[in-house]
Amino acid sequence: MPKDPMTQPTQEKVTQANIHQVRDADLRGLMAISLQIYMTRFPLIAGVAVLINLPVNIYFTLYGPPQPQSLSESLAVYPYIVTASLFTLLAALAIAYVVELTIYAERPTMNEAINHALVHWLPAIGTFLLTLAVIFTGSLLFILPGLALSIYLFFDMYVVSLRDLALAPALRYSLRLVQGHWWQTVGRVLFVLFLVITPTLYIDFSMGVAGNRIGQPAAILYGTLQDVIYAFALVAFTLLFLNLDYRKHDRLLEEANGTAGA
Repeated sequence: MPKDPMTQPTQEKVTQANIHQVRDADLRGLMAISLQIYMTRFPLIAGVAVLINLPVNIYFTLYGPPQPQSLSESLAVYPYIVTASLFTLLAALAIAYVVELTIYAERPTMNEAINHALVHWLPAIGTFLLTLAVIFTGSLLFILPGLALSIYLFFDMYVVSLRDLALAPALRYSLRLVQGHWWQTVGRVLFVLFLVITPTLYIDFSMGVAGNRIGQPAAILYGTLQDVIYAFALVAFTLLFLNLDYRKHDRLLEEANGTAGA
């Protein structure tokens, strides 16, 4: 549907103002913007998180392995971890899309966000596996290169979702994006994780205290609540990505596609 020509200039002005605000914000400002987007788009963001993760929570609460007590039982948990990671990845792709379109003064729908995530899911999985291989290789050489690479490549999924790159170009884009901002990125990522891990640990502690007294419906509810809380981290991580990206976007696209200087 074409945009109303009377409203388009106004929307463009709002978009440019929002982009400049994100680009120039410090950590405090980025967290304020994250909270604002999280609250104003809460039905959509929480809906995406619940819709994508609830089936996994239900299945593994009802049929998943018990709390591991041995090595063999620990190995049985890995399929759950892998599956949960893939669905969290899907949620990250959708929420990143919602965040940037909100900055563009648009109002994406649930259907648009999910479709966007599904289209980018396979490229994201391939990129995720390549990232793990690169980090693992770096860790084999020495643990510090692996840790360094995990930060340099932290934004690879946001590159896949919002810049339509995958595999090596996505990794190259993320690496160049963080270059010169490594310590800043470490501090910002840890701060966001602290904000969301604190309440989720409290939920885990409450479930541990309740032990076997907690029923399966309550366990599913707790898991869903954790997904909704973690959705804030996905919003904040998207803003951390965009804060750097809006400063370097055009040059990075050229470098990622190997066209710089052509």
